[in-house]
Amino acid sequence: MRPVWLLGLAVLASALGSNARAGGTVTQCASDEQTGPGSLDAALAGGGTVTFACGTATIRITRSHEIGVSTAIDGANTVTLDAEGRPLRMFWLLRNPGIVLELTRIKLQGTGAAPVARLSPCAGGSIISAWSPNAEVRMTNVTVAGSVDAITLCGDTRFTIAASTFAGDRGTTLSTSNQSSGRIEQTSFVGNQRAVQIGGSRPVMLYKTRFQDNTEYGLSVHVPADVEVRHSQFMGNGGPNGAAILLSGRAGTMLVRSTVFNDNHSTGVGGAIAVVPFTAAAPLSP
Repeated sequence: MRPVWLLGLAVLASALGSNARAGGTVTQCASDEQTGPGSLDAALAGGGTVTFACGTATIRITRSHEIGVSTAIDGANTVTLDAEGRPLRMFWLLRNPGIVLELTRIKLQGTGAAPVARLSPCAGGSIISAWSPNAEVRMTNVTVAGSVDAITLCGDTRFTIAASTFAGDRGTTLSTSNQSSGRIEQTSFVGNQRAVQIGGSRPVMLYKTRFQDNTEYGLSVHVPADVEVRHSQFMGNGGPNGAAILLSGRAGTMLVRSTVFNDNHSTGVGGAIAVVPFTAAAPLSP
């Protein structure tokens, strides 16, 4: 009979899946237009762990990159990927099921509005657009800055965002929909237009998260969502309604505990929290 420990090892290897593949090291650090060994394209092609031997570098991103196999990208706090205003999807999880994209210690910036895609009903997502079945997105110590509709997570995508910063983004910085679920912790959303929009029926937890100086709202929750906010801060946010938290549509369950609201202001109703009809297009009168 096959030894039990061998069976356990086989199960472990299967669970790791494509994350167990060898990745690549980027040594061509100017642009994703570079090709061959050491290029960003070559490192991303096989999945696994992607690292950089670039010193402190800003790599110009000129086109969308579809992630077709589970990939972990570690920038070691020295690498910036900059789209310089180009309309693209920096990382796109579209076709294959079960893909895990893990981003660590890296700065992603400068994406314009993502182009319309016939293959995906998931609009937006100029930094990350996830539509693959059973996909997962993990972000730790990541900075996202100066982008349009930066992160869009659709379908049944699971996500974990920790110790990260989102700053100066336009449109909706992080949008979840359909059956997406996940956790955001020890993360800051500062100076964006619309920080976080949650839509769907799966649980989302925000823990020790800071929303500050966002101009239209900090957190928007609509359709029957299940959201919990703990030990967080909403400070100096503005907007037409619900500058800190805007609830709309067929409300689900929202629990807020041990959270600070300070100096949020609205031109309509609810400087801190507002409940409005989902179809409301104009500011409501106080």
